[in-house]
Amino acid sequence: MLFHFNSKLSRIVHEQGRPELEGDISSWGGPESPNCRGFTPEEFQMLDFSRIDLSEWYGDIEVKAQDEIESEMEESIEGFYDKIQ
Repeated sequence: MLFHFNSKLSRIVHEQGRPELEGDISSWGGPESPNCRGFTPEEFQMLDFSRIDLSEWYGDIEVKAQDEIESEMEESIEGFYDKIQ
């Protein structure tokens, strides 16, 4: 069964967090009766984030941060050269 999430982080939290909880949220349901609902505020508060592996998401942050650093450095260098010309 394929579910669509608005972000990688929400997918990770749902995939790893749902099994921690009791009740209907712990199951994805079946093809004929999928359980696609999100967490209630109470359920979200019960998640133990220390048990959720966010390494897949951290990798994206590292790449994005590196790209932003490189872009800012290029802009700073170009700005410096523009000022001294």
